[in-house]
Amino acid sequence: MRISAFIVWRGNMDYVREASEYLKSYSYLKISERNLKEEIEEIEEELLNVKEVHYSDMPTGSNKNRPDDELVNKIFILDKYKNKLQKTIESTEQIVLALGKLPQYERELLTYYYIDGLRDFCVYEKLNCSERKFYSDKSKAIRKFAIQLFGIEVIY
Repeated sequence: MRISAFIVWRGNMDYVREASEYLKSYSYLKISERNLKEEIEEIEEELLNVKEVHYSDMPTGSNKNRPDDELVNKIFILDKYKNKLQKTIESTEQIVLALGKLPQYERELLTYYYIDGLRDFCVYEKLNCSERKFYSDKSKAIRKFAIQLFGIEVIY
């Protein structure tokens, strides 16, 4: 889902903060994606190993779980994990797509600073630019990224 809004550059800067949080969370989203895939594989393996469910004719108390509850719970969890995985993949793809629309210099600047977590001085040394230029370019690049990410229409 894309967000559409009209924003004046000197207005509220929440969209910039939100975009920077997306970039900062990218690495965690990739880790979450990997972990969810592993969990899904484990549950699917467990489900493949289920042979049969035994039912007893003997009455049980109301607090007892039915024999198929464990199986149904595994299927329920599997479904939830698959939904989480899909949302996680969509989020990371949105970030990659928005970054891909930026010029290489701006993409590298944002990637080094937000995703790789490099300190300011490391980034401007890596990009061979002055400290002043780094901060100016970072500010412009994060705004461009936010516009790409959220589909914001900007009024000048």
